[in-house]
Amino acid sequence: MARLRLFALMTLIGIFILSSSALAQGPLPLEETFTSTDGQITFSYPAGFVVAEDTDTGQIRLANNDALANSEPTGLVLLPGQVYMLFFTPDAIADAAALTGATINTPLDLLNVAGVVLGVAVPEGVTETTIQDNPAVTTPVISDPSTGIDTYLTGIQFGPAAFMLIATSTPTGELEVFQPTAQAILDTLTYGATAPTQETPTVEATEPTIEATQETPTAEATATDVPTETPTEATPVPSGELTLDAIFTSADGSFTFRYPSAWGVAEEPAGLTGLVAVSNNPVLPSLEPATVQLSSGDIYMLILSPATVSLYLTENGITDQTPLQLLNLMMSDAPDSTTFEEPTEITIGPYSALITRGSDPTRGVDNLQVVMQVGPGALVMIEVDTVPGELPAAEPTALTILATLTAGALTATPPATQVTPTSVTPVAGQLPLDANFISSDGTVFFGYPSVWSIMEGPLGYPGVIALANNSALVSLDPVSVTLLPGQMYLLILTPVYV
Repeated sequence: MARLRLFALMTLIGIFILSSSALAQGPLPLEETFTSTDGQITFSYPAGFVVAEDTDTGQIRLANNDALANSEPTGLVLLPGQVYMLFFTPDAIADAAALTGATINTPLDLLNVAGVVLGVAVPEGVTETTIQDNPAVTTPVISDPSTGIDTYLTGIQFGPAAFMLIATSTPTGELEVFQPTAQAILDTLTYGATAPTQETPTVEATEPTIEATQETPTAEATATDVPTETPTEATPVPSGELTLDAIFTSADGSFTFRYPSAWGVAEEPAGLTGLVAVSNNPVLPSLEPATVQLSSGDIYMLILSPATVSLYLTENGITDQTPLQLLNLMMSDAPDSTTFEEPTEITIGPYSALITRGSDPTRGVDNLQVVMQVGPGALVMIEVDTVPGELPAAEPTALTILATLTAGALTATPPATQVTPTSVTPVAGQLPLDANFISSDGTVFFGYPSVWSIMEGPLGYPGVIALANNSALVSLDPVSVTLLPGQMYLLILTPVYV
């Protein structure tokens, strides 16, 4: 347990995943109260926030988004409007001190240990203060340009050997807005045991907990050993037993999701643009999807990116790009032998979604069709396939993975062909304009960033030039372009068009 807690502490200043809650000016009302499972720690927090306690790591996570609060901090991303507070309990701090050989007698000692463990330099200008008459210290804001995260640390001493460390994080530039609320939360934080009282129960309580934890996996491992002898009869992993220890990020950066590292993932299988294949059978994702043959126990997922979905709808003349429109189009394009249930509205992670279940006896599969609304006009389409009769067992696994899906800004992709750069003067504060464009008739000339994409006459529009920081956008019909956060799209109408 000590190693688990130390690992969690080392991820404190890491990259922290989607919230729709906006930050309010001034402290938010603290309408809810949290009490730890051992009854020792309490604090108040705003309604709508979510608290998750992890007794193995000694973490208590508070966030204004359910998915964020219930996810490990490692590898996560804070988007605009998100707030994240990570509390390390006295047990976690004691474990870290023991493993590093450090002695913590004051809150300043606590920050020094945190700096060593985290590998960060605690900035100068630490403020010594009190929180509810308890000695405390607060650091200035620690900004990490590589992650776009601002964080400040607070250390509080509740007794001779009882310390807590709290990290408060927001996207860069938003911390000042949330700080009054964070301070109000810390002003309600209490710890109910002194050091002597804490030490003995902690040891006694920890030992049976470890034994119970060891016994349960042993029993589970014994149970799963039996079906592994006959792989063709393997049962899909229940969602509660999934370990989502790997992260996939699409090449264009438009979405990410977590999945078990033992699974296989392939982007653009058989050259199919905008498609991602995922399976618990690592061989399947790299195959041509139309040729995939499933065996009992196989779970096979196909995910279509927002850009691909938008293009699919546009090519079919659909401008009102909604989940229902997409699902109806998909069902109409399915083979005649496929039957579908009525669509159902559900919530997956922070997103609204429509699902329908189908069966295709010709292909010999049952499937789950999912459309997730990941942003205004931004849809992700997912198909989950199993052999007939196994979809109900596979569905919790698939939905657990999809609940980790996040959508973000697309990363610019360099155009396939670029004009050789000539002398162009960059504009201060902007990307360097290190590429030139010359229209086909030679009448229009301008500079642009070489990492952007450009297309003359998209979808046959004469005299129209599309320019964007994402290659997928420039090939779309300009009247149907939908932008995600971080995307920029320029449409230039030349004299030929006008």
